[in-house]
Amino acid sequence: MDEHDIHTKEKLKFYLDEKIAIHLNLSKGRWANGSVIKIKEKTFIFEEEKLGKTLIFFEEVINLAPRKKKEEVVKG
Repeated sequence: MDEHDIHTKEKLKFYLDEKIAIHLNLSKGRWANGSVIKIKEKTFIFEEEKLGKTLIFFEEVINLAPRKKKEEVVKG
């Protein structure tokens, strides 16, 4: 496991423990919004708001941050 994977796993664990929804920037210009369900060795199960449960590899994650509420996005 490289440094990127270690940091990603630590952040995901925090958001899972705190039950905070997140926004993911993923490779190939993709993104996702939702909540972490389970963290494994090199992957995690993500409950995407529209797609449902999805398996994501740590290496696909470019950035992750707390999910802003819709009214926060509109206001700026």
